[in-house]
This record gives sequence, C-alpha cells and structure tokens, in this order.
Amino acid sequence: MTIRTRDAGSRRPRWLLPVLLGATLGLGLAILGIVPISTLLYAAVFGGMILMHLGGHGSHGGHSGHESHAGEEAAADSPADKPPAGGGCH
Repeated sequence: MTIRTRDAGSRRPRWLLPVLLGATLGLGLAILGIVPISTLLYAAVFGGMILMHLGGHGSHGGHSGHESHAGEEAAADSPADKPPAGGGCH
C-alpha cells in the first residue's frame, strides 16, 4: 500500500528553485552593472525555450511525449482536412 503525503497537483517542479536562484543572481549582477540587461533577457528567452523543449510544458513531457500524438498527426494529414490547391480567401 502506498501512502501519499501531498496532493500531486500541488507539487513544485524540480526546476523551479534553480531557476529562481539563477534569476535572483542574474538580477543582482544587472543591478550592480556587471551584466547588461539585454544579456539577462536573452538568457531568460533561451532558458525558457530549453525548458519547454525538455518537458516543462504540461502534458507533453518533452521528447517522449510527442510520440503519443502520432495517431493524431496521421489523422490530420488526411486529404479531407487539407485546403484546396488554389488556396487564398474566397
């Protein structure tokens, strides 16, 4: 028998604390004038992209999560779902 002490929905992601620590450190360096603000913005954007790619975006779960959509993609490629060859608005 398994005993759960926390609700699964209230669990913090394991990447949250390192990201908060890095953001605090980066902000401190920017305030001191050691690192430009633009560098922090680029780091935040690229860090967010990496986080999303590795599985930080909900139910997809990174690389392995996309395999479950194979049936959906095959259904989406059916000829009935494709726009006419002429394209454009009528």
